Amino acid sequence: MTLLGVDIGTTHVKACAYGEDGSFLGASRQDTPTTRIRGGGAEYDAGAMERAVFELIRQVVERFGSPRAIGVTSMAESGFLLDGSGHSLPRYLRHKFKENDHKNDKLAQTRT
Repeated sequence: MTLLGVDIGTTHVKACAYGEDGSFLGASRQDTPTTRIRGGGAEYDAGAMERAVFELIRQVVERFGSPRAIGVTSMAESGFLLDGSGHSLPRYLRHKFKENDHKNDKLAQTRT
């Protein structure tokens, strides 16, 4: 394998192997670790997401060898907040859900 692509999406997490010529070699994927919350929202745990990503990468590397380059893409304008030690805060709230707006606003006020 020459290239490894990792896609951390809201539905699935995928790791894909590509040849140097751009040909698709294979992939591993699993459902994105998600906790559904009241009102149709969703939360993501950074530790569960990290474990999922590294497990999928391990599976692809076992099948196709170590990559020469890695590209990573993620859920739109999302991410995890870190504390002063660089550790992720417990959960990420997806911004697109209106019921989370008050939680995001409150979180922003406590972090400034």
